Amino acid sequence: MRIALLTGPSGAGKTFVAYQLRTQFDCFSYDDLMRDSIDEAFPGHAVDKWDKQIWLDNSSHLDPVAALRRAFDWLGQRPLLVEGWQLRESVWRDAILALARSRAQTPTVASLFMIRPTLDLLVRQRAESKREYHRRHATVADCQKQIEIHEKLYHEQPWQGALVQRATKEESLEAVRAFLSVP
Repeated sequence: MRIALLTGPSGAGKTFVAYQLRTQFDCFSYDDLMRDSIDEAFPGHAVDKWDKQIWLDNSSHLDPVAALRRAFDWLGQRPLLVEGWQLRESVWRDAILALARSRAQTPTVASLFMIRPTLDLLVRQRAESKREYHRRHATVADCQKQIEIHEKLYHEQPWQGALVQRATKEESLEAVRAFLSVP
């Protein structure tokens, strides 16, 4: 069973790729998994369900596999794409792979896909985004910071498997589709 993990800076087009592939493959967003798991992972956490900082602040003493198990409802019957900026870090990649391997009905083959836009492209995509958050942060300074954070964390926690890097969401879409389409 093929598993594609897709990461890149916020606003680079990860959701675009998953949306385009949702009819062909099973697609999950890490943001949604976190949102749907927050009550169980953090009992008594009574604020925004979209609060990702609590996950980052507690990642060192949290069992992410146990925390995400209920929300991760993949049946293991179709190839899987999980997208999220969180996948730049090994703790979150490893959690998804452990969950996927426990449910896959055949041996798994995983690959990490990184969208690595130029600074100009990321600023432009954020400015044109339908998401207000991206438009609000469509500045050179913020986009440069996102690119740097993403690169730094990836280099500190490199992926040990097949890595595919593309500059655009469209190129990433085709690369992920080709990978997941292999029987």
